Amino acid sequence: KYAKLKRFCVGLREAKRAITRKKCKGLVVAPNLEVSTLEGGLDDTVEELIELARENEVPVIFALSRNRIGKALGKSIRLSIVALHSVDGVHQQFKELVKLAE
Repeated sequence: KYAKLKRFCVGLREAKRAITRKKCKGLVVAPNLEVSTLEGGLDDTVEELIELARENEVPVIFALSRNRIGKALGKSIRLSIVALHSVDGVHQQFKELVKLAE
């Protein structure tokens, strides 16, 4: 029952899981991610996630900073990625946001 109420999830692993299970409606990514040039580092993981999202036709939106994403969700930590599970109630705004992001 709780899974139905869940509107979003945060983090790379959770976002990847949501996309592969076809539960993700959109992906919000902070553009100010830390640079990691190591193989298999953050850059590679984020690129892989964005590629996976595009293959599954999930819109990827680059918006806000890591701090602002955290504050927008009412958390006191920095968040890099948010996967949206449900856009009920804000469907029109979500469509407009996707249009702006394209």
